[in-house]
Amino acid sequence: MGLRGRVAARTLDRAPDNPMAPVVAALFQTHGWAQDYGALMPELLKAPAEDQSRDVTLLVELVGEEQRDQWHRFVAAELANRLMRRRLPFTLEQLRTMTNVAVGGRRWARGDVGPAVLRAVEQAHDGPVTDPGLVALLQGARDRLEAGERTAESRKAAARLDGLLGAPAPVAPFPFPDPWSMAITQRLEQLDDPARVDARQVLDLAGRRGTSARPSQTFTRRREQLVAELGADRAGAAGAVLLRTAAHVPASADIGRTPSETGAILRGLVDVSAACPIPDAARALADYAVAGWRKVPGLGAQCRKAASAAIVALGEHPDGPSELGRVRARVRQEAAREEVAVALSAAAAALGVSPDELEEQAVPDFGLVDGAREERLGGHVARISADERGRFGLSFVAVDGGRVLRSVPAEMRRDHAERLRELKADVKDMQTMADAQRQRVERLLLDDPSWTYAEWTRRYACHGLVGPLARRLIWRVDQRSVGWRDGAWREADGTALPATPEDASVRLWHPADATLDEIQTWRLATETWHIVQPFKQAHREIYLLTEAERASRTYSNRFAAHVLRQHQLGALAAARGWSYRLQGAWDSADEDVRLWLPRHGLRVRYLVDRPWDSEEIAESGVFRYVLTDQLRFESEDGEPVALEQVPVRVLSETLRDVDLFVGVASIGNDPEWTDHGEDRRYHDYWSSYSVGELGIAALTRRDVLSRLLPKLAIADRARLEDRWLVVDGRLRTYRIHLGSGGVQMEPGRQYLCIVPGGRDGAPSKIHLPFEGDSMLSIVLSKALLLADDDRIDDPTITSQIRR
Repeated sequence: MGLRGRVAARTLDRAPDNPMAPVVAALFQTHGWAQDYGALMPELLKAPAEDQSRDVTLLVELVGEEQRDQWHRFVAAELANRLMRRRLPFTLEQLRTMTNVAVGGRRWARGDVGPAVLRAVEQAHDGPVTDPGLVALLQGARDRLEAGERTAESRKAAARLDGLLGAPAPVAPFPFPDPWSMAITQRLEQLDDPARVDARQVLDLAGRRGTSARPSQTFTRRREQLVAELGADRAGAAGAVLLRTAAHVPASADIGRTPSETGAILRGLVDVSAACPIPDAARALADYAVAGWRKVPGLGAQCRKAASAAIVALGEHPDGPSELGRVRARVRQEAAREEVAVALSAAAAALGVSPDELEEQAVPDFGLVDGAREERLGGHVARISADERGRFGLSFVAVDGGRVLRSVPAEMRRDHAERLRELKADVKDMQTMADAQRQRVERLLLDDPSWTYAEWTRRYACHGLVGPLARRLIWRVDQRSVGWRDGAWREADGTALPATPEDASVRLWHPADATLDEIQTWRLATETWHIVQPFKQAHREIYLLTEAERASRTYSNRFAAHVLRQHQLGALAAARGWSYRLQGAWDSADEDVRLWLPRHGLRVRYLVDRPWDSEEIAESGVFRYVLTDQLRFESEDGEPVALEQVPVRVLSETLRDVDLFVGVASIGNDPEWTDHGEDRRYHDYWSSYSVGELGIAALTRRDVLSRLLPKLAIADRARLEDRWLVVDGRLRTYRIHLGSGGVQMEPGRQYLCIVPGGRDGAPSKIHLPFEGDSMLSIVLSKALLLADDDRIDDPTITSQIRR
């Protein structure tokens, strides 16, 4: 028995001439729904689905009776909407009746039941509506919608109606112009015809994705159909080019964050790319994950929802794990890094391996052999290769004569323009991945994993991308430490590594496990062999416990009482895998710089205090500076761990990171700090730090300079004295501090302010045995500059020298 039959049996006032009267009487007389109109819902839901379909149709008709009391129609609409949350078997006649009520008036749709009725029509049709009566009603609604005010909501409704009417999709489904939609639309017009057609289909589908957290079944079905129709290669390439275009829009305060409507379309592009198991799609997802998490000054992440969706998609993509490693190396927000960790863990669990092992196994080689790849295009060979510093570049060699060209050949620009763009994109992808692998491999110095010789050869020594990096490092094969020279792995004295069994053990060499003689031998070898290590290894600092730390047992004060620039501290911490939340003038718990070491069951805390009485606060309310305190190790349960119980390598690497934080972020390294008019309370600290005792990193710097200075053109005018590099210029003598880079002039030890330029790399003609020590480069650059002080033409410097 349907609603009308059930209600009629209890109705006090039956009106045969009005079939809706029993409904009204039952709703508002028998059950008193003015007070509780949900009392009949359980009874209605017990009825068979066909009866519920009839009930809904009656209720929608009641909503359309304008002469009815407004409260009665409101109640009927509430009931109809609740019942239509289910997928009911409406007949065509019922759909016509409800659609006539919902979209047959002057407005495009009744707000009370319109969306639910439209959803019922969509659920009843896999494709466009074919019934003439229903088509006429929907078309009328579409026309009224077009004539009305254009809003984001109306555009979404228009897209739904177009889908039901089978109308052609618009070129770009963006609700309004913004930097992202404009960039994508412009990129569409630049594509050749086949690629443009594919991209428009992908973009149209992305525009129908909606704003829900997970894509609807309808969207998923259409996505599968499109990928099957185009093929994964074409669909993935189309989605990739659009995602990359969006990723290239810069993050700036004047542009702002991505509008939510455009962000929903970008999330649709993410979903399409996720369904295409090709490397290009995974790289595009990674590019957008990084771009979406870029911080817009004063606003936050550029488009967090789409970026998070991209990270989740990478965790499920066959080529995603290696790209997740690249994302982890480039994002800075703690929340983003946590999302990457979750995605990596999910992917690793699905394969039954650890996240680190998965990331290691999944590194793409980009078709490189020994760090190079060649491709013939017309009369030239395009060659991608890595230099001695691991920097990838694109060059061209003429087939006729083998001449290497300094610029892109005209033939390449004319006949192979699209392929040239792809090759340049490949170089960029290779470099980004190589940088991510450099950070990952440096983390191995802390984790200390081991491989069989066969595994190591495949994953490192002979890997197309990682190989050039691995061949600039020192490895321990069983009991031999070896480096790459003249096409073979050799010991420091040049002895070649003999034939090695495949099951031999290989580890990354660390100076903490070596004798002083071995360390010195390898330092000389890397310098003599002109190896530029991707990070400090042979020259790596070793941090051992001091007597004061043995006495304090559970904490170290070695890096306490420093004043650090907070934003720079946060950036350094994120880059080294630590977590830190900026502190400001708001009521929140104190935040320390933290590092979690699950492999060792340890947590590290570097305590920093907020300077509440300081007036140095940025516009955002964040303190410009923080004050440092103790460094502590704790168990996973939060219990203090004695420093003597921490493994030597773990202790050394952790203290090295903290020394880096202080060495880079300290205000003592800012030559202009006093000129800024900053908080004068810290002036004594700034003065003492800029000329203070050398730390371990600065002592290593001094050791390198002791062997480097005799090889320089200024060797007869430069010398090391205690903590200084002393340079005799033509006008004055200068003392450059090896820790802070600060400069004093003789006589009188007057302070000389020299601000490093935008590039802090060492002079190109000077060979340094490692990368990553910007202060060494700054010291050398200042020494070369001041040795010829009579040729300096910068008035900000000459005015100080000649004063």
